[in-house]
Amino acid sequence: MSMSLFVILALESEPMTSDLNKVSKELGYNIEYSENIKLKERSGFLPVVLNSEKTGVEVYSYPYSDLPDGLNNVTEISFSEPVVYQLSFGGNRMEGAAAFTTAALLCGTYDCVAIEGEGGGVLNLEQLKQGAEMFQE
Repeated sequence: MSMSLFVILALESEPMTSDLNKVSKELGYNIEYSENIKLKERSGFLPVVLNSEKTGVEVYSYPYSDLPDGLNNVTEISFSEPVVYQLSFGGNRMEGAAAFTTAALLCGTYDCVAIEGEGGGVLNLEQLKQGAEMFQE
């Protein structure tokens, strides 16, 4: 079963994995991405090392207007030209932890809105951190 988190950022926010690695070290997250990858240009599996274990998360980006039906009216988006970063993972707990950790890093670094794909609930930074921890238990 595949699950997704949808992280919505302003168009001018262009996350790079090298930036996420820097923030990860500063904030004490134990995740490392391959260097110099623009998430906006990535489509598919993004390998990561989380807690010394190789894993990854599927990453897709697209305009907010392409957000799946039912999710685009969950909350007010105040960004001009928002971009969606879809973080998908299967049943593997480390993939889930990588997705939630990536969402937490994005939301801790950029102005964002995170939406859980199954129920459509908006997740704050603390909930994203808790989700990452839950998958690692």
